[in-house]
Amino acid sequence: HYNTTSFLQQKRNVLETEPVIRSLLFIPGNTPKMLNKMLTLQPDAFVPDLEDSVPLDKKDEARIICSKFINETYASYKKENPSAPLLIPRVNYTEEHFEKDIEAMISPNIYAITVGKTDCVDDVYKAIELLDKYEKKAGLEKNSIKLIPTIESALSICNANEICRVDNERIVGIAFGADDYANDMGFTRNTSQTVETSLVYPRSVIGVTTRSVGIQSFDTPNVNFKDPEGHAEECHAVKEAGFTGKFAIHPNQISVINDQFGVTEEQYQEATRVVEAYEKAASTSRGSLQIEGRMVDQPVLKQFQSIIRRYKRQQSL
Repeated sequence: HYNTTSFLQQKRNVLETEPVIRSLLFIPGNTPKMLNKMLTLQPDAFVPDLEDSVPLDKKDEARIICSKFINETYASYKKENPSAPLLIPRVNYTEEHFEKDIEAMISPNIYAITVGKTDCVDDVYKAIELLDKYEKKAGLEKNSIKLIPTIESALSICNANEICRVDNERIVGIAFGADDYANDMGFTRNTSQTVETSLVYPRSVIGVTTRSVGIQSFDTPNVNFKDPEGHAEECHAVKEAGFTGKFAIHPNQISVINDQFGVTEEQYQEATRVVEAYEKAASTSRGSLQIEGRMVDQPVLKQFQSIIRRYKRQQSL
């Protein structure tokens, strides 16, 4: 089912070609007031939610509300504001709602769909099949709407390698859901810990696996939205695990996430100085150089070059 080295080389371009997504803000899909208010905020992406934040008896209503918002309110807003945050609705992965949700969310106004409870490769292909079907029905070009599967169970962690390597242009990232993972593993999350020890392993699996194929990864939201210092510390740890962004449940979390997962002006200037100095000294044919008190070799140079590229893409948001 999954790909070869040549496709992996192609996938590594995702981090360089797809939009920079640091912060993704969840908005309950059954609340028109909150959906409309979110247009005053500036995360990298909005996530109108049809899944966990919507009560079971409100699923059908939420689907209608979200579809109207996407195709009317947001469409009008984006026309006036071309750099508006991306839209990435989250749909239910249940037999009762899955296909209905995808059909209702398909629109030229969305960037991607994120799907919860993705346990195995077959779940991914089921989502792809439905996206193919309703994209075509809506007259959209194939693969114009991207896919972000969510890993949030013991089984999905075991299958993370295969899920990330599904040979399809739609998959641009993986989301991690900690609450369902904790429930599946039989423990209660200790959210008093700034960086929860029980989540180190699944985060490591997702971070390493997504990096190995060059797609993005988005961490579970921090529930302590009144603790910006702790949130920043957690973001830093998660970024070092390989993640490229993080979900938010409160507007106050957006700036913390963007700062931690983005490239600062200071980091960009440092990277620029190092790269320029290295290239200037390249004529010496030395494999490593001492620049600004640190040793810089080819692997370190590549890190600084990546920082420069990400900063420039970030500035285009």
